[in-house]
Amino acid sequence: MDKIKRYIKALKMGGYSQDEVKGFLELLIQNDGYKVDSIQALLQLETIYKMGHERSLSQDISNWVMGTIGWWDTKTIDQELHIISQSDKGNRRIILHRLVEGKVLERHPTKDGMYRRVEIESNVIDWKEANPANVMDLRFPFGLEKYVTIYPRNIAVVAGSKSEGKTAFANNFILLNQNNDKLPQPIYLFTSEGAEEEMNQRFTNFGIPLEEWVFEARSRTSNFGDAIVKDHINVIDYLEIRGGEYYLVRDEIAKIYDNLGKGFCLICLQKPPGRDLGIGGYASIEKSRLYIAMEKQTLTIVDAKNYKGQINPRGWKWRFKLDKGGSYFKDIQQLETE
Repeated sequence: MDKIKRYIKALKMGGYSQDEVKGFLELLIQNDGYKVDSIQALLQLETIYKMGHERSLSQDISNWVMGTIGWWDTKTIDQELHIISQSDKGNRRIILHRLVEGKVLERHPTKDGMYRRVEIESNVIDWKEANPANVMDLRFPFGLEKYVTIYPRNIAVVAGSKSEGKTAFANNFILLNQNNDKLPQPIYLFTSEGAEEEMNQRFTNFGIPLEEWVFEARSRTSNFGDAIVKDHINVIDYLEIRGGEYYLVRDEIAKIYDNLGKGFCLICLQKPPGRDLGIGGYASIEKSRLYIAMEKQTLTIVDAKNYKGQINPRGWKWRFKLDKGGSYFKDIQQLETE
């Protein structure tokens, strides 16, 4: 049988299919001058080809996995690698399990059959050569730049209840920063709501000729991290998470951060009435350097990482009113802090 085993392996290495080798074996078995245990020979054939197939499938899956970014499901890998038979799907489960045990893959915390590659790569930070004076010359509504310092690759979040001024904050931020030659231009606005006509009306309400607005507006409802423009000023109004899976806010903001380069992103979030944090809860505040909440015509600084001076402005509040069209703020009054 050892001779038969070597014979099968040689034919396999020569590129012959399992059916072709089986035909050769049957000819040998039919030859009276060559004594072969037919059952053992066919079992050996099955074993050799199965082992080779499993090794090939393992390599194919490993190669595919290493080229992935973000979460994917077993349906996707089955489609792309043409994993069809129940036997192959069983082998795929074993292979993925081994990759999880080897810390190559991570299972999704709540969804069965979803995985992501563990990304161990990281960039070296040349912090000794960095210049702390390299701040971004950004202006904010309510003059918030007087209280916080914004560096390249920073994120600010505006969490607001419905119709409480998030869009007005975003649009006024654009007005204050467009045409600033100290900042990369144009500013990019990614909006998930409002038709062209509605946008036209909102910006017309400012009383400024429309041709003087020089930002670029783009429609976007999901995966904002894929769309933002690296090294530029980006505004997202607003970051939408479909299906109520608000735990994904952390991943979405992290992806935006990863793709910012030396740019900046202002992210508007919906928030439930009665609390300061937007959807996603604490996960929405982790990457932000400025976090504000808007509710009942009151703006609150929830968090300011790089504040100016000796006093942290956390908790500072301003009262305001919105014009009838919801475009700009008026009657702004800072409230006394406790």
